[in-house]
This record gives sequence, structure tokens and C-alpha cells, in this order.
Amino acid sequence: QFDARPLQGTYPTNWWRTGEVVSDEVALPLTEVTTGRYMLAVGLYDRRGDRLPAVDAHQMAIPDGRLILEDWISIPVR
Repeated sequence: QFDARPLQGTYPTNWWRTGEVVSDEVALPLTEVTTGRYMLAVGLYDRRGDRLPAVDAHQMAIPDGRLILEDWISIPVR
């Protein structure tokens, strides 16, 4: 797990407009990860650390508020 503020904290979520797409790039430290294939998931948390609810493009609730990304990553043998 890797936690970071969106856009390094420069654009707080309370400034976001409904329907706005906010893109961010995050460098994940993977040096401690063992060889294998992994799925990535993203989620947002409130100030208390509770995960926020999320919905898909059809306004259906996403289980556990985690959006699972389509692309998997592979960590090669080192």
C-alpha cells in the first residue's frame, strides 16, 4: 500500500468540481515487492482515514470504494 495526497496536496479534493477529471502520476516504490504479477487499486480517504465511497461511470457503487485498474504490473526476477 502507498498513500499520497492527490497532486502532492496542491489541488485539494474539496476544490474538485462534480464530474471533473483529475489526473495524477504517482511513483510507487517497488523495491521491496517480490517477483510476480499484481493488480493496482486506488481509493480516496477522508481526513479521519475512512475510505470514501466510489461509483462507476453508470453511478453503480464500487465495492469497498476501491477502483481496481485494468492494467496489471509485473515484477521481474531480480
